[in-house]
Amino acid sequence: MKIIIVENSEEFGKAAFNEVYKVVKNNPSATLGLATGSTPLPLYAEMVKDHRDRGTSYKDVRTFNLDEYVGLPASHKESYVNFMTRNLFSKIDVDMKNVNIPCGTAENVDEECAHRKNHKRQFPLFRSNRRGPEKRDHDGHRRDNARKKNPYARKRQKQSGRRFQNDFGES
Repeated sequence: MKIIIVENSEEFGKAAFNEVYKVVKNNPSATLGLATGSTPLPLYAEMVKDHRDRGTSYKDVRTFNLDEYVGLPASHKESYVNFMTRNLFSKIDVDMKNVNIPCGTAENVDEECAHRKNHKRQFPLFRSNRRGPEKRDHDGHRRDNARKKNPYARKRQKQSGRRFQNDFGES
């Protein structure tokens, strides 16, 4: 594993992009595991800039995201599908057939997560946490038989709750 220490988000974006760029240049049909949230935004900005300025193509790249809110449709402004489309996918030439994000409105959440775990096994360069994708609803509850509370849910609710106040009650 390679560890790169940077001073700020701008440096992070450039350093992370350099790694992604090498992968995509060496293998135009590479599989990329992409994070959601504000941390990777500088990386995505660098990818967009490079695509625009140098024409680096992402048309054959496969992408995987592990996150989506259970019960939230892809069309919702706060869905991760929408987030990734707004911040990256609509600004580069990625083929949306190669974009893999869990379906937040899947009828069977367990099957949807099992499908994601199978993708992870097929693409060993794609890494996630040891447990693999987890089923969580919009308030951070795990969606398993025990329905255990995520220990970070309260913090996450406070961080992102303002975005959901119109759709999911108080923030």
